[in-house]
Amino acid sequence: MKKGIVFMMSMAMTLLFSGCGCSQNSTPTTIGNNDSQGHYEDNTVEPEPKTTQENEGTIGDLKVEIAKSEVTESSDGKKALLVTYKVTNNAKDAVVFDKKLSAEAYQNNTALRQASMDNQEHDKENMLRVVKPGETLEFHEAYILSGDSDVTVRVCKADQTAEQEQNDTSMITRTFKVK
Repeated sequence: MKKGIVFMMSMAMTLLFSGCGCSQNSTPTTIGNNDSQGHYEDNTVEPEPKTTQENEGTIGDLKVEIAKSEVTESSDGKKALLVTYKVTNNAKDAVVFDKKLSAEAYQNNTALRQASMDNQEHDKENMLRVVKPGETLEFHEAYILSGDSDVTVRVCKADQTAEQEQNDTSMITRTFKVK
């Protein structure tokens, strides 16, 4: 009898939570959002943007290239994808990559968490470097992989809503094979 009651209660709770709109956070992850204690934003499922620039393009006064990727290991031993971005500042003023742009990686339409790397060159503080007018810098970000399927990387303006991001024609995307 007790087993039946427990089963019915667990089924009721499952139905309650699956139908109540309890979706995960749909705010895009901005590079550098994970803190030093390893907390991350929830993974999100986002629709594909309607129009994008492939591999490289211009967002505002910044020329951005999603240059390459490499499968590696995070500092906690998880399989990760290290992505290299190249950014050229065509503005009159210096900018900080992390303040102007948001970079995200998706596998199976689910946002990947940022990975912590032992190599300080690939640490998140890299995203806080100042890009002077006319200067081109490389930035690196690693993402924890959830399998061996392809990963799509997106770069867009920082601080956009999901709806703005979906309609952003300046967004840059690139899909990488995971080996």
